[in-house]
Amino acid sequence: MQKLIIPAGELQLAAMLHAAPSGPGRPLMVLCHGFCGSADGGSSLELADALQKQDTALLRFWFTPHCCLSQQLAEIAAVIDFVRRNFTRKIVLAGRSMGAAAALAFAARDRHLSGLCLMACPADLPSTFRGILRDDYERLKHGEAITVLHEGAPVHLTPDFIGDLSRYDLPADIRSLAGLPVLIIHGLTDATVPVAHARQLFDTAGEPKQLLLLPDHGHSFIGTGDRFIPTVSDWLRRQVFPPSL
Repeated sequence: MQKLIIPAGELQLAAMLHAAPSGPGRPLMVLCHGFCGSADGGSSLELADALQKQDTALLRFWFTPHCCLSQQLAEIAAVIDFVRRNFTRKIVLAGRSMGAAAALAFAARDRHLSGLCLMACPADLPSTFRGILRDDYERLKHGEAITVLHEGAPVHLTPDFIGDLSRYDLPADIRSLAGLPVLIIHGLTDATVPVAHARQLFDTAGEPKQLLLLPDHGHSFIGTGDRFIPTVSDWLRRQVFPPSL
């Protein structure tokens, strides 16, 4: 495991690289964490271990905390450019929750990825945040900045945050990616992003696509790696980087 600092305009993004055993040039997955999440969470280490066993690297990085979706896309672009210049062009982009939404929006604008893996991905970001923030969402719509608590930590949001969300049409983005292997993973008991979002994205996506629905699984992927990582590994081996490639 190697710590990296990736330049992103005037910012620097912290990242951790789990290199492929045979070195640079092997396929690599870039993993985007959720809005209030961390690159350490969501069974990331377990996923890295599984990928290394099939000679695939994983790079996980930290977004600027609580930034808007457009800023996340800019930061993903910086990470992808860094990977292409230093390691490989065989890149799968993966994300959880809002990180999955950012990954999807980026993929629709890049068109040079090898695959896309979406975990607990919203199909409609405004409605998702309306459900999470409730009355505070209306305050944002009316021009007020707000501070909410997430697991005891303050999260500061401005009206620009939700205004930016409306710029993105995620179903249209996934429709435009026909031909790119897509894997969608979602918990059937996810109360933050209901499973209807996954079904909408899957129904809209072109082939090749795969949907994994996890019974009795909520929004968090912490400690649940054994339930989805084997599918990710198999998808990479069969759909994204088959032996003939």
